[in-house]
Amino acid sequence: MAMRARRTVDRRLYLFVCVHCGYSNNADINAAINIKNRFLDSLEAGSEKGQDMPRWPRGNSNQTKSLSS
Repeated sequence: MAMRARRTVDRRLYLFVCVHCGYSNNADINAAINIKNRFLDSLEAGSEKGQDMPRWPRGNSNQTKSLSS
């Protein structure tokens, strides 16, 4: 029976790096901060349930780098 090596990805190694200012942080932590900030913005704007939040540009894949690369 042939066995294949399973390659796992250690997400702790993914690093977000801002191409404009150089800020860097773990990509998952950075995403959590963005989600929190959007939620707080929605409270300040008084958005109600059922209304869409404004969408911000996602950027391109060049904005994130992996430490494993």
